[in-house]
Amino acid sequence: MERKKTFLRLSAGWQFVWGFLFIVLTYIVNLFMHGNTNFSHSLAVGSCQIGMFYGYCYFIRMSFDRGRRRFAGIIILLFSLVLPLTAPILVYTIFPLLGVKLQNPNLAFNPMEFSAKVLMALKTVWLGAVLYYVFYRKEVMGRRVTELEYETSRREKELVEMKNDLLMNAGQSHYARHVMTDVVARAVATGDTYTAEQVTHIGKTFDYVADIVHQQIPVAPIQKALTYFNQVVASIRLRRGGKQVIHLTMEGEPTMQTIGPLTLTTILENSDTHGWVDLEHPIHVHFLFSRGKLEFTCINSKPRMGSKVKSSGKGLSLVKQELALLNRHHTTLDVQENEETYTTYLTINYH
Repeated sequence: MERKKTFLRLSAGWQFVWGFLFIVLTYIVNLFMHGNTNFSHSLAVGSCQIGMFYGYCYFIRMSFDRGRRRFAGIIILLFSLVLPLTAPILVYTIFPLLGVKLQNPNLAFNPMEFSAKVLMALKTVWLGAVLYYVFYRKEVMGRRVTELEYETSRREKELVEMKNDLLMNAGQSHYARHVMTDVVARAVATGDTYTAEQVTHIGKTFDYVADIVHQQIPVAPIQKALTYFNQVVASIRLRRGGKQVIHLTMEGEPTMQTIGPLTLTTILENSDTHGWVDLEHPIHVHFLFSRGKLEFTCINSKPRMGSKVKSSGKGLSLVKQELALLNRHHTTLDVQENEETYTTYLTINYH
């Protein structure tokens, strides 16, 4: 998972630029408040402050490291106690060796004045460290929330994939296939063509769905979806006594379109389950294929009074989920009704 860049994660070049600007600001403060025109003094003091700030930043990051944070508090405390003690060594030993004299050698050493200057320099460092802690903590908390959301999403996806695999393995297991084959054989032997054809249809359903769900994006070529759609049409007609209770018409030729694997059949099955379906009240299905566009219409009669099957709402929800997989394209799903019929319009404009 890629981490977003923030102002706390600057490149080395930008860090150098901000460090130089801080030293320039230090020089301006010394010039106007103390009348010190020696840039080497500001360079020495500003560089030390930057070094101390980087030290605090390192220990602050350590305090958020699970493996090392138990030592971070003690280290920060010791670091803060040692810093004032290093000031005399820097001012009276190291800096003079580098040609930088911050203290006038002709003046007597004044511990109170020297300590005040050291504390003034440390205040700037401590203020910067506090601000760094506040913003770094905010960044870490935000990162942890993002990682938790990512991990939760990953586990949910794995769970869904596992459930799909369990379902597909159950439907495609050798045992299930042997049982269905045996049922078909026994039905044929007794002249029961209805059972044989419907069990065969169930087997083809498992094969079709299993072939789709193993893809990275579970969408089906329109030709394969139409083949399965025609199988469902045949199954419904067979269940309705072999009558032509579904009138299917098609204009144009399907080309390279794709669609959710169960979008079309779910709309048809809803019409069959919740509508009034017989020879006098057939389901009318119409496909219109044109360049870069698919229009699907399904019309069914409203059920008779007292014969309405309670809807779970899962069918329409599944259709919407599958249409969401086609987010590259523009999809429209509209259900209209009048006194006698329900009409479902599905339009997909392919881009």
